[in-house]
Parts: sequence; structure tokens; C-alpha cells
Amino acid sequence: VTQVAVQGFFVACYDAATRALAPEPRSLEQLRLQVYDDLSLRYGLGRGSFLLVAREANGDVIGCIGVESSYTSRLPVSAEAKRAPFLEESPRPVAYMSNLAVLASCRGRGIGRRLIREAEEQVLARLRLREVALMVNAENDPARRLYESLGYSQTFEDRWAMRAVASAGGTVEKVRVRNLGYSRNLGPVGGSLWSQLA
Repeated sequence: VTQVAVQGFFVACYDAATRALAPEPRSLEQLRLQVYDDLSLRYGLGRGSFLLVAREANGDVIGCIGVESSYTSRLPVSAEAKRAPFLEESPRPVAYMSNLAVLASCRGRGIGRRLIREAEEQVLARLRLREVALMVNAENDPARRLYESLGYSQTFEDRWAMRAVASAGGTVEKVRVRNLGYSRNLGPVGGSLWSQLA
């Protein structure tokens, strides 16, 4: 799973062609260990969260997505973004979806779409939440199109967001980006998302 996340976020990400620094093999291993620590903390057992993976027939992991039970007031956004009506008005429970990654060699096969739909089913069944929130870099047009095609609507903007990028020596550096917050109401808890979409 960590290899997929590193490839998706640091190597073959939406803006890889425009970045001056491509991670070296030694750096990739350091990044993989950092991603492992992050995923373990966020999606460990008993935390009201889960990590789903997509596998090839041979068992190789080719995609992943994570979901955490949270509140709109606790989403990881800047202080400025917290004043957005979606986040500020009556803090409420929400499933925070993040870390969607699909290996570049497997993109275009609907894997990201299926991971999101399965995550939504699990939000209803396991977390018993109705609303999903996520954030995406404003420049990541393929991801934005995917979320919008699945019924997600833009609900806020974070002009002070930070993004991790690979830097020299295998370390991760934070750079400022503009993120867009999206959300979707899944309908009644206990109802089938698939029947709603049919």
C-alpha cells in the first residue's frame, strides 16, 4: 500500500511533469517509510477509520483510499478555511476521505471510481455517517472531474493549504497550495447507496 501511495503522491502525481525534482530510489524508500508511519497512525485499528485497497488478480496492490470519522470543525484545513460556512455552521460528524491513489500503469480502468464507491458503502455501513468530505488540490483536474462525476460538490476553498513534496535527500518538504473542499451527502444511514444510484 505504501508503494502505491508514494507512486501516486510523489512520482506519478498529476503535476509530476512540471516538477523539477524527481525522487531518487533512496529517497523513495525514505518516503515509503514516512508514508507507512502516517497511514498506520491514521488508519490503525480502533480509530474509527479504515483503508481500502484495490488488488490485481495476482494480489498486487494497485490502489488505495482512506476514510476517517471526524467532524467538519476538525478537518485539516487552515484557520482561514475554517471560516467557510460549510465548516463553521453547526459542526457535525463527517467521513473524511483522503489518500486516494492508483498506480499510473492502472489508471483509466475505473479503479479510483470503484474505490470511492466502496468507501462510501463502508461509510454508511461501518461508520454510520451520511456525509463525506474530501480535499483536492485545485490544479488536480483529473481528480476534480472524478469527484464531480460521482456527485461531489465544491463546498469550500483553502488558499493556505500545505502539500508534501519530495525534496533533496529524501525528505518531505511542505509547500503552499490551494485546495478545494468537496462533499457529498450519501442519504440515509443503513440505506443502500447502490439502490439510490440505480
